[in-house]
Parts: sequence; C-alpha cells; structure tokens
Amino acid sequence: MDDLPRIKSVRPGKAPWTLDVVWKDGSRGRVDLTGLVHRSRHFREFLEEPLAFRKVKVVDWGAGIGWENGLNYSADTLKSIPAE
Repeated sequence: MDDLPRIKSVRPGKAPWTLDVVWKDGSRGRVDLTGLVHRSRHFREFLEEPLAFRKVKVVDWGAGIGWENGLNYSADTLKSIPAE
C-alpha cells in the first residue's frame, strides 16, 4: 500500500519560483520554492538560469519533480510545504 503522496502534474506558477501542483488525490496547490532557490547551493543555479526552472516535470511515476539539469525534489517533501 502506497501512502506516499503522488504528483499528477506540475507547471510553473505565475510568480517566480512557484509551481502549480495537481496531486493524484485530486487536490491542488501552489508551492513557493523561493526560499529553496535562494538558500540551496544546488537550486541557486536557477537564479542564473530562471528559464530552466520553468522546465519542471513529474518524475518517477509521480514520486517527485525534476529538471533538465538533474535536480529533483520528492513529492513527500513538496507536500510538506504549505500551499497557497
């Protein structure tokens, strides 16, 4: 039995560093990753290439999201961020 959250779809939000997430359970939310992008040495690379952040996609059958540069973020951790 899989109790982990799964992502159905993800797309960049209108505000910088935000994502609009649709979960497999039907819930939706906007997640703000501004803090992550500014504080993480890995995610900080999006500050130099903001268009790369917008190329986010669902990976591992909904277990997370990922980008072309190899960075990823788990659905479980993403779900723990308060959604707008």
